[in-house]
Amino acid sequence: MAKKDLTAKQLESIPEVFADIFNGLEFYDKEQLRIDPSGLKDLPTESIYYDDDGNIRNMLQDEFKGYGNQLFSLVCLGLENQASLDRFLAIRILGYIYAGYKNQLENYVFKKKILRECMKKAENDRKRAMYREELDQLGSFSLTPTIILVLNFSGKTWNEPKSLEELVDADNPYREYMCNFSIKVIDMHLLQDEDYERFTSDFGPVASFLNAKDKDFFGIYRELKYPLEALSMIHAYKHLDNYEDIRNDIYMRTKKREAVNMGTLIDIVRAEGMAEGMAEGMERGKAEGKAEGKVEALYYDANFSIEQIAEKLSMSQEEIKDIISLIDR
Repeated sequence: MAKKDLTAKQLESIPEVFADIFNGLEFYDKEQLRIDPSGLKDLPTESIYYDDDGNIRNMLQDEFKGYGNQLFSLVCLGLENQASLDRFLAIRILGYIYAGYKNQLENYVFKKKILRECMKKAENDRKRAMYREELDQLGSFSLTPTIILVLNFSGKTWNEPKSLEELVDADNPYREYMCNFSIKVIDMHLLQDEDYERFTSDFGPVASFLNAKDKDFFGIYRELKYPLEALSMIHAYKHLDNYEDIRNDIYMRTKKREAVNMGTLIDIVRAEGMAEGMAEGMERGKAEGKAEGKVEALYYDANFSIEQIAEKLSMSQEEIKDIISLIDR
């Protein structure tokens, strides 16, 4: 699995965030269909197949969960993140869905076979009746529907084929008779603030920031419940050079039970970036006894405390206070 997928899915894999994405994009106006996070369970994201040469290959989808109760699933839900446009994505998504449906059928056949074998080997009528009841409850095979949403984070409107039919030459006379299949793509950069308002989890402000064309984005003051996972998703698409430093900073704040909202997180990202870009100049500044630029970025832009700045720059708190006094003059 690509590094992007691993980092992006940290946030999306959290049940309340996963449910929020579907509720905010698909079921926001259908109360009876809204997903309750407590009813979600992880499903395999890997499917195995044989290529034309007979070699075993695998397909990995980003996130896949079943939704229902302890007895049965009502629906299977999948998310696929796209950082770039893919002409053949419909074929790949069809492969995921086929693998899921095939797995459902194989599990049904296996359960039925086991129950019949248990009935034959039952020690007494009571156990035989118990297995018979389970077999009756299993009933005939019923397919659990699968819904996969493609989240397009490329910043471009999806203009590649969304269906199998679109991949066939328009002048092919048999095209209209084929069994078609289409995918649902959400162009995240086209969502408006009212769309982002439907999200109640950290996904809303993170997705809004990733697609913002300026400094303003939805949910800037919303407190993040999962700041580390939110940062990981931002890193997946923004490729932060100083990611580990930022992550350590956020981790220390959460360890101290400090609230981190989206605005604070982005200020830290920007301040660390400024500090990174000024590294060479700061080295000269230290030699001359001047660290105003870096202290100013951390203190005023990222809202670091004096104690945090002193620890980060390996300076005393008194030195930091003196620099801040010079800046304030």
